[in-house]
Amino acid sequence: MVLICDCGKQATIKTSWTNRNPGRRFYCCPSCGFIGWTDPPMCCRAVAVIPGLLRARNELEEELEEQLRLMREKDQQLKKLNKFLILTISSFDTLLFFRGLPIGTWWCGGFRLLGLGHLGQKGGPAIPSILG
Repeated sequence: MVLICDCGKQATIKTSWTNRNPGRRFYCCPSCGFIGWTDPPMCCRAVAVIPGLLRARNELEEELEEQLRLMREKDQQLKKLNKFLILTISSFDTLLFFRGLPIGTWWCGGFRLLGLGHLGQKGGPAIPSILG
């Protein structure tokens, strides 16, 4: 519904966020300052409860934004670590290749773990074997 003020200008609808009228809409003339309520008065219970609900919602929205920010930050860290891991494995495989060892051979606590074979060909499952 459009309301034309006595001064001839169109009044806009705004929302009050005062403690006495939380969420109550009103007409406001940008020219002469006319104000008129569009919503009926609120009951005492609504006036008491709505501000607390709004605060709780705002706190949850802020917490959500913070969690999303942290998640994006962790995602960036994970991407960097993945790149570092790929580079490390590639470097290690290159070192193994130039030493004549099968690529994918890993030494762990006195055991040799076989993974991928020489130059990426399958060399068997990852089975620990005792050094001989």
